[in-house]
Amino acid sequence: MSLISFLKRREPEITRVEAVPPTAPELPAGLLQAQAYLCDILGLNDVQARILDVVIHEISEVRSDIDVNFQDLSQRFTHLARVSQDQTRMVQDLAGNAESVQVADQTLAIHDVVDTMGRALSDFIEKIVFMSSRSVNMVYTLDDVLLEITAVENSIKSIDKINAHTNMLAINAKIEAVHAGDAGTGFGVVADEIRELAKNVNMLSADLKSRIATISKGLNNGYELLREIAEVDTSGQNLLVHKSMSNMMRALIDQSVSMKTMLEASAEATQTISEDISAAIVRMQFQDRATQRLETAVKGLGTLTDALRRVDGAVQEHLSLDHTPDMGCELSAAVLAQCTLGSVHDKLERALRKGSGPVVFTPTPASVDDIELF
Repeated sequence: MSLISFLKRREPEITRVEAVPPTAPELPAGLLQAQAYLCDILGLNDVQARILDVVIHEISEVRSDIDVNFQDLSQRFTHLARVSQDQTRMVQDLAGNAESVQVADQTLAIHDVVDTMGRALSDFIEKIVFMSSRSVNMVYTLDDVLLEITAVENSIKSIDKINAHTNMLAINAKIEAVHAGDAGTGFGVVADEIRELAKNVNMLSADLKSRIATISKGLNNGYELLREIAEVDTSGQNLLVHKSMSNMMRALIDQSVSMKTMLEASAEATQTISEDISAAIVRMQFQDRATQRLETAVKGLGTLTDALRRVDGAVQEHLSLDHTPDMGCELSAAVLAQCTLGSVHDKLERALRKGSGPVVFTPTPASVDDIELF
């Protein structure tokens, strides 16, 4: 509510003359009305000066809060910008590492590693299939060898039979030589030689049978192992393993590509946040202009308050008039009714209290707990 509105409301009601001392000579009615009106103006000026004191203090508090909190916000935003930039670099490094691996002193792409592993696996499976087919051929070959060994064993048995028959002939020849007497002496010597030869052949046959039995046993054991290997059908299993490994390696490549894409998107988002923070820091420089404007407003209001008090002092000094509270009380009530912030309301009540002198305001500490929610 402005001073002019109060004056317009009060003009028809100016009829008081109680401010005139009883001992003073009677004044004209128009002068009495002017005197009463001036007393109301003095009271209103006093109230306005007190309200301006509170307004000046609050503006100063706001300016101080802006300075302190802006510095804190600026530091926090600067820190956030640095952290965001560091995070952007780390995410970019991760995106670059997501598609490559370090092997010894070389950096290899994931798809190259997977291709190399796939080729090695294919070669390994081909060798297994080749060995499996060769083992089948070896089984067939060993079958033939075992048949030959069996034939050799049968031949040795035939030799044993022939040797036994030869030995019997030698014995019979020896007997006939004895019956012939001196005429059969030479025939007896031949019979002894034949028996000795049969004995040696028998020993050789026994040795061959022992050796061939050992060879046959070893071949049979190897034959069983090769037959077990040959009977395993690895073709389908190898194809299944190859397909499974190929799928897993392809999934690894796809996951690497997906991770790189997500990391690049995250890096872009982080970079955008960093740029927004930097832009916000630049835009927050309005604080300097706001502080200067508030300081100018405080100085202007202070000058206005001093002018009101000088007018009040000059009128009281030269005319010895007292304040009348009517217009000032109405303005005080209107201002207090419009003030919804508790701390400011208390300051206004103390400043506008009747008979109170100048109020000394103490700075309000900035605290989050002091914030009032509307």
